Amino acid sequence: EVAINFSKFGLDLDPQTGPCFQLFGSLCVKTRSSSSFTSEMKDFAGPFVFGNFSEVNANAGMDKNLECSVTQVTLDGSSTTPGAIYSWTVVPGSGGNIVSGANTANPVVNAAGLYVLQVSNPNFQSCDATDTVQVVGVPDVTPPTVTCPPAITRTCTSEVPAGATTLAQFIAQGGTGFDISGTVNVSFSDGPLVGGSCGGTITRTYNFTDACGNPTSCTQIITINDNIPPTISGPADQTFGCNPTIPAADINLITASDNCTGVTVTALPDQISGACTKTLVRTYRPTDGCGNTADWVQTFTYPYRDWE
Repeated sequence: EVAINFSKFGLDLDPQTGPCFQLFGSLCVKTRSSSSFTSEMKDFAGPFVFGNFSEVNANAGMDKNLECSVTQVTLDGSSTTPGAIYSWTVVPGSGGNIVSGANTANPVVNAAGLYVLQVSNPNFQSCDATDTVQVVGVPDVTPPTVTCPPAITRTCTSEVPAGATTLAQFIAQGGTGFDISGTVNVSFSDGPLVGGSCGGTITRTYNFTDACGNPTSCTQIITINDNIPPTISGPADQTFGCNPTIPAADINLITASDNCTGVTVTALPDQISGACTKTLVRTYRPTDGCGNTADWVQTFTYPYRDWE
């Protein structure tokens, strides 16, 4: 145990206290073999850390952002303290996460939160300084989650609904879509009609991107099946007197239309039945482009006499 009277050395200073204040740097202790001032110095001991003001500073750097494909960032800690010892921690409850380098000036982190840098002096580790930096934002490398509207069937290509160009329209047509960014861009393209308009399919492909450009897609099958017959109207039934002259069939008397294509009207051979009273059945038949037909039947009734 060594006691030193600093007053003998003229060092009557008002001592300052605190973890970062020391009046002296290090202390070396030697002894002499006799009381003579010129005797040999022996028994060297030290140096011992004894004093010296050790200023420590910490700079946690600028705040950082996580966004889109930026899934992790490197913090920019620094200190002018010679040989500084670095230690990073996350403020509890702030949500941060240190991936690596917690005991370096530049750790890698991958979550938003508050990060605290603590710097200490290697020669006097009870003396330290701290600084805080914030990381904000949410990285997004996940495409939107979507399901296409269900398959639909229409009788004509003209009845195929327009594709959706907004998420709201897409959902209204029976689809679903979500992205953490809140933004989903929608576009679509229709493939060719495969199989023809009388029984074919169209593949509609929807493409999506979110605010970070992450893409995804889905497909909807649209079936075209024209099984609706034409509509038709024509002349009324007629009743004649004895042995009349029956007018010839006239397709111009028929009004016919189709929901998808044009129609072709034909008159089928007349069918006559009965003996004294004859019945002539005349059938007009319109046919659409897919072979669907409808009949208009006109009946002529008249008495028949054989004068021979």
